[in-house]
Amino acid sequence: MAGLQFTTNTIVGLAMLVVTIVFMVVFLCLKKNIDDGEDVAKQENPQVQADSDAQEVAQSADTSASIGAEVTDGAAEAEEEVSAQTAVEEAAEQAVEEEQPAAEEEEQPAAVEAEEAQAEETVAPAEESAAAVTEERPAMNIPIGKRRTFAEKILEADDDNKAIYNMLKNELMSYKKVNNRLTKTIDIFKFKSTYLAKISIAGKTVKLHLALDPKDYAETKYHQKDLGEKKKYEFVPLALKVKSDRSKKYAVELIAEVMNKAELVKNDKYQPVDYVAVMQAAQEE
Repeated sequence: MAGLQFTTNTIVGLAMLVVTIVFMVVFLCLKKNIDDGEDVAKQENPQVQADSDAQEVAQSADTSASIGAEVTDGAAEAEEEVSAQTAVEEAAEQAVEEEQPAAEEEEQPAAVEAEEAQAEETVAPAEESAAAVTEERPAMNIPIGKRRTFAEKILEADDDNKAIYNMLKNELMSYKKVNNRLTKTIDIFKFKSTYLAKISIAGKTVKLHLALDPKDYAETKYHQKDLGEKKKYEFVPLALKVKSDRSKKYAVELIAEVMNKAELVKNDKYQPVDYVAVMQAAQEE
């Protein structure tokens, strides 16, 4: 029985193998006939071949256009990202520059010149309008529209303002150990590295800036102004316009208070100087 069962299984397996082989041969013959028929049809009808080729070309063109569009979109996105990154970097650099503090003048003497140069570029509107004059100035022969230096403003001022400037500067310099430095924009007075005062001129008014706290004189007779928020006057915030004889008297009183706080005393041997004449001589050299 076992041998009979083995023989039967073998015959069934061989039969299935033969059927499979026959099926594959028939399938291959049919496929070959179909391909030959398509080739014949294309040769007999060129339009069919052309249509087929055109369809393939169109498909290739669509594919190329799609790829080109994707590349263009990618490039645009990359450019936008680069632009955004550049804007962020520029904003960061600007923020860093704005956050960098200016060096204290008394700690770095060289920084004083930079501060005065910056102050010259950012003068108050009144000083700006006074600097960019439009009328003729034959006395100094300065080109119209040119920004004037502090010395040029003083030399072009009227006699009253010249006298006020001379009086204020002589009063300040009459104290011992006071150092003076005349810049292009302002006249500075210091004791060692400590600011004592500055003299400026805006329009037709001479101003005295002192190292006093304006809040301490809020209810007093001096009619001072607080300019401490301006970088140029942060160390000399109290500003006093000097015009009349009364304001001259006030200026002398306030200068005495500044010198008293700095523990400076008068020089009994001091001889007044005509600083306007000194300026004039320096301009003519």
